[in-house]
Amino acid sequence: MQFIDQKEAKHLLREVPYEEWLVIGRMMVPKGVHMARISSLEELEWTIRPTAKTLVAMRFDNLEQWLRKSVEDSYLADKVAAVTAQDIPYVEQSKTIYEAVLERVNMLRRIADGEEVHHV
Repeated sequence: MQFIDQKEAKHLLREVPYEEWLVIGRMMVPKGVHMARISSLEELEWTIRPTAKTLVAMRFDNLEQWLRKSVEDSYLADKVAAVTAQDIPYVEQSKTIYEAVLERVNMLRRIADGEEVHHV
């Protein structure tokens, strides 16, 4: 269990410096792969959101390192590492990681907005 205060939640949701933005691809049917630069957890959540016509194309170990070093969210980085350690197809990993990111971002938003949340 991890306890986070409002200041820490805002820090985790911040935009990281430009030099540390994460580059990922999104396969968009029928248009092809489009590159995206991710500057924050909230942008990550929006960009990797699964749709019927998109698939995120990225190395999850790069995501894990970005979360750990640039965003400074070891909790979410550990979640990503746990998913990638499982022997499941890429699409399932992608969906599971998206759900973990979505849950984390929603929790951090509530804390940043001043809601009392006792554990994340």
